[in-house]
Amino acid sequence: MAKREIYFECEACGAKSPKWLGRCPSCSAWDSFVEVKEEKDAPFVSVQEKSQKLSEIEEKSFKRISTQISEFDRILGGGIVEGSTILLGGDPGVGKSTLLLQTLGNIGKNRIVLYSSAEESLAQIAERGRRISKESNYLEILSSTSLENIIGTAEDIKASVLVVDSIQTIFSERVPAAPGSLAQIRECSFSLAQFSKTKNIAVFVVGHITKEGIIAGPKALEHIVDVVLYLEGDNYKNFKVLRAQKNRFGTTNEIALFDMTEEGLKEVKNPSEVLLRDRMVGEAGSSIGISVEGTRAILFEIQSLFSPSAFGLAKRMSVGFDRNRMQLLTAVIERATRFMMGDKDIFINVVGGVAVDDPGLDLPLCFSIFSQIKNKAIPDDMASFGEVGLLGEVRATSYPLKRIKEAQALGFRRVVLPKSDFERIDYKEKTPELIKVSSLKDALKIFSY
Repeated sequence: MAKREIYFECEACGAKSPKWLGRCPSCSAWDSFVEVKEEKDAPFVSVQEKSQKLSEIEEKSFKRISTQISEFDRILGGGIVEGSTILLGGDPGVGKSTLLLQTLGNIGKNRIVLYSSAEESLAQIAERGRRISKESNYLEILSSTSLENIIGTAEDIKASVLVVDSIQTIFSERVPAAPGSLAQIRECSFSLAQFSKTKNIAVFVVGHITKEGIIAGPKALEHIVDVVLYLEGDNYKNFKVLRAQKNRFGTTNEIALFDMTEEGLKEVKNPSEVLLRDRMVGEAGSSIGISVEGTRAILFEIQSLFSPSAFGLAKRMSVGFDRNRMQLLTAVIERATRFMMGDKDIFINVVGGVAVDDPGLDLPLCFSIFSQIKNKAIPDDMASFGEVGLLGEVRATSYPLKRIKEAQALGFRRVVLPKSDFERIDYKEKTPELIKVSSLKDALKIFSY
């Protein structure tokens, strides 16, 4: 007979202890240990698989289901792959349930789909569903916290797509632990992934976000699933950013913009145009940078502002741009311009509320600060991209031709780019004019500062 082992596990980091502890010695979290009962000496059944030569394995094309939301399909790599498991995380109220219910409403016009929620009643889901999914004939709704009931229902109705909202609120009867515990999240996520593969059903799993901005539960949760998506955006802003953190069937770091409306999330097909729509022209401290997010080039407006420091303690604050990177670049600019900024507060803003980490936006940030230093506006028809090193050199970036094409589509007549990027592309068009620079000193000469 199998023996049952009892131990305690930290819900924050997964550390184990033979007895209950008030504070976790690994992550210092208070009151985070929960009791876990595990069956020992249980019979283990192994499956003997044989290896195959790479040349003998047949090529298989993945069958995809269109969400009928072109931006969502692009993020997924062309649509939902049948038999895949997709994890969607985001802050409370950001629009995760709305996006998935809207997606199921589109797919449910021709296929049987199941939306299971453990957080809302059937009446609550139906009220929102009628508003955003008006013509869905095959959308089934379930309100349940039992994993076995959810899987059984999806199998009985032969659903093509299953949504579980959320993984932290459901439980498996096989695990004697509370919903939301590490043991339950691990068991439920693994069972859903296995169900998805064996029955060839696409499964969406909604995950709650911790205060650190990561999905609650063990890190193994993100390793089990095929795709990890994050829906970002403040509750008081209309624009939401869907970002692909992991994708076994497409590219990573893809982003898509959505506009929150009364009828659900509306895709923004041309984010560059929308982000630059309210730009003030002829103002110092504004620069247009060309970034590549995943496989798409997007234009962002980067703004900078100086103000005298109080008591000689200079502040460095940024929104949408990495603060440490911003501090590094201000030191490089001080060296290149001989302009001391130690007595000034510097504020940087990437307009639109989108967090960017492309090093190609280093040069546009420097231009924005140059413009603020000299109180001289950058030409309205000029955009730029390039990585800046500590010695002031301007380094090559990824996809330079794609960045130039995006600037061209929006009517920019001049693009400043690294000299090394200019030399490795074959660009023969007259517009936009390409201005190559190899250092920040070259960039300063462009504006006659």
